[in-house]
Amino acid sequence: GAALEQFGRVIVEAQAAGTVVVGSKLGGIPYAMSGGGFLCEPGNVRELADVLNRLCSDPDLWKKYQRLGYDTVKNTFSDDVLAAKFVDGLRNELGLL
Repeated sequence: GAALEQFGRVIVEAQAAGTVVVGSKLGGIPYAMSGGGFLCEPGNVRELADVLNRLCSDPDLWKKYQRLGYDTVKNTFSDDVLAAKFVDGLRNELGLL
């Protein structure tokens, strides 16, 4: 339904900007985060509050996930990486690999 995020572009953009991301385990959100943030069960307010409290009270954890999110985007969703994946997929489909 409408609650399912198909990819989570805003998540990738936020991580690229150095924002720590907390999302739900729905649709494409886990893929977009690729381990670079925190995932909570949909509707689990207690779990969300716990994660936010941990992040707000632990500057080292915050910094760790800032870097992890940024590195995830750089290594998974950068233009160079996506272009290489596209070319490899095209070569594979055309039998050129």
